[in-house]
Amino acid sequence: MEALAKFRRDRRVRYHRKNPNSKEYQTWARVRVKVMLEILGAKFAQNPEARLLLLGTGNQYLVEASPTDTFWGAGMHAGDPRLQRGPEHPRFGTNMMGVLLMKVRRHLDTSGKTRRQRREELEL
Repeated sequence: MEALAKFRRDRRVRYHRKNPNSKEYQTWARVRVKVMLEILGAKFAQNPEARLLLLGTGNQYLVEASPTDTFWGAGMHAGDPRLQRGPEHPRFGTNMMGVLLMKVRRHLDTSGKTRRQRREELEL
């Protein structure tokens, strides 16, 4: 019985995720960037290994190489040669995950910045 309820709930979620006219979709579209930024900030603040990995990327442009997601990702495979052009490529997605990771990285990089400057950078 529980599996059937879960299936129906999952099917409803998939419908709302794909239907831009649904109230749930519009609500998520409005808050998703802020929610993800908070999640990523908490993740890298709490996990020293992950924080070191992120800070180890230096000033590199970060890309979520997802061929099927043009909002969170670039909409391309990691090995796609078009990816090298980055956001200048006309088919490059929003790459919001990469953008948010770079914001979190700037926030974590404490070199010469006041707490207020770092907090202002993190705000959307």
